[in-house]
Amino acid sequence: MAIEGLDRLKRKLTKSIPERVRKNTEEALQRAARAMTDTMEGFAPEDTGRLKGSIGWTMGDAPNGSLASKPSRRSPGDIVATVYAGDRDAYYARFVEFGTQNMSARPFFYPAYRLHKKRVKGSISRAIKKGLKEGAA
Repeated sequence: MAIEGLDRLKRKLTKSIPERVRKNTEEALQRAARAMTDTMEGFAPEDTGRLKGSIGWTMGDAPNGSLASKPSRRSPGDIVATVYAGDRDAYYARFVEFGTQNMSARPFFYPAYRLHKKRVKGSISRAIKKGLKEGAA
């Protein structure tokens, strides 16, 4: 069952979202991303230190080839923080996370992601409510 007019409603809501809500949401996402990457660094195995050094976050898309959190749905104008691990020097992040035929998995990325997921949703909800209250005042 499809909802008619959903795209039009999304465009209308995107245009009418107060700037304060966007700013609060972005700040909440940045705080959450920093906390999540700190946890991932704590969970990551440290052989050479390159894997820990490759863990980071960005507002927008992750570097090509990295293991990254992906939003379930994404529309133009969305505020997105992406947490990632792996780069040119630590291309093996996904091998460590999921294992290979010759190496058992040593998960660090998704356990940290799951640990923070519920808190992130709550902090975003609070940021939106705060921005709406500030915008109405």
